[in-house]
Amino acid sequence: RLQHLGKSEIEQMVISELTPLEKTKAGKELIEIGYGQGKEQGRQEGRQEGLASGIIVGKIQLMQQQLGLEVTPTETLIALTIESLQATFESLMARTSERNSTR
Repeated sequence: RLQHLGKSEIEQMVISELTPLEKTKAGKELIEIGYGQGKEQGRQEGRQEGLASGIIVGKIQLMQQQLGLEVTPTETLIALTIESLQATFESLMARTSERNSTR
């Protein structure tokens, strides 16, 4: 019946007649599973980042207090990236080391 059609023409017929995966029940279920897994993974990563930020913020504030500096409000610090917090912490550590070496 399809002997007069080439391979690419037959493939195109089959593809054009297939229901898109996202419109099938199985496709919708797979998308829902992926969405749920992504959401949970995002929550876990968010908790880990929040915990890491909180620890660094606490260390920064403690070091500022020990150095007799004005303590930066928590709200200001948590708005910074982890990289910025780490750089601030390292800068304070250097000041602490300098202070201790001059004693």
